[in-house]
Amino acid sequence: MAKVYALSFHSGGKLHELEAQNPAQIASEWDLSLDEVKVYVNEGEAPITQELRDDDIVSFQKDKVHSGS
Repeated sequence: MAKVYALSFHSGGKLHELEAQNPAQIASEWDLSLDEVKVYVNEGEAPITQELRDDDIVSFQKDKVHSGS
């Protein structure tokens, strides 16, 4: 398990320190819906299964809303 920092629009954008193996574990613990959500580790988009390392910053951000006709 890595000691990481995570934030999400679900949690009001507050940074939380926790231990996790991957973003999927965080999403599960926080009971997050990942529909239309992108996962980032540090500054890059990442798969939900990416292995985390100490001091990584994980964020869950809403995907852009697309409108059209």
